[in-house]
Amino acid sequence: MITAQDFERYYSGTYLGYKLEDIIHPVYVRGVNSTSSDYTISVNLVHENQIFSISPESGALVYDYPDLGYAELGGQPVWLERLPSRQWHKGVKPSLVNVVSLSGAGKLNNYSPSDIVTLLKYIYNNDYSSTVKKHGAMYNNTLFYKGIKVCSVEDLHTLPEELSYVKEYLVGELGL
Repeated sequence: MITAQDFERYYSGTYLGYKLEDIIHPVYVRGVNSTSSDYTISVNLVHENQIFSISPESGALVYDYPDLGYAELGGQPVWLERLPSRQWHKGVKPSLVNVVSLSGAGKLNNYSPSDIVTLLKYIYNNDYSSTVKKHGAMYNNTLFYKGIKVCSVEDLHTLPEELSYVKEYLVGELGL
């Protein structure tokens, strides 16, 4: 059983997953309420501008940090990576997620909270398209693997033997 003070320290101000009808929704942890008489705690969450409370032991919260990778934002693939930082938060803290555009714009600094929710929902539910998978993406006829530009689609067959695992992944996952 976690104490209210510990839950507040580890998760307040971060995003967790919330299971609702087999879909995991990102929810923002707004705070924690506790009663001193029986030491029960409830967590205040925000989901789609609605505030609600839930017990942290209900089984509906997903505490595991999602496996980041590619996602789509505004119809374009972006690469998500966790920035290393010495901190105690266990939930997803937006300031510690690097969002990189594949269009050449580099790191996106001005994304909104709704963009974070969109990206996390995409990652939590493995909601991939034909051109964007967890570790590979195709954008403007260019192939990317784990955040790195690999080659154009036409040059895929010329990859050196050392990169055969990348070629196998891209061919298998993107159907090239």
